[in-house]
Amino acid sequence: CNVAVREWAGEVVFLHRILPGGTDKSYGIHVAKLAGIPKSILERSAEILEELESTFAKEATSEHLAKHKTKETDADTLFVKKHKSLAQARLQWLLSQLPA
Repeated sequence: CNVAVREWAGEVVFLHRILPGGTDKSYGIHVAKLAGIPKSILERSAEILEELESTFAKEATSEHLAKHKTKETDADTLFVKKHKSLAQARLQWLLSQLPA
């Protein structure tokens, strides 16, 4: 399930409705903004997210994954298994970038 949202003028409006299924993007940074996280951290988080999405988008569209994609859930599982250590290392690096 996910919360229904609308994007408007660079902002996210949560519609207070729960919908079945997942969402096509992360709203974590928007939630962090609502929680009062400092602007400098939000900006750096957005930069890191853009870098991660770019890196993983290139991997996800590779010929290897395209050949092995049978169902969306199978491809998701394959992607996680293949890139788990990379994701863990990247997460550790991201955490090290946050101010103490």
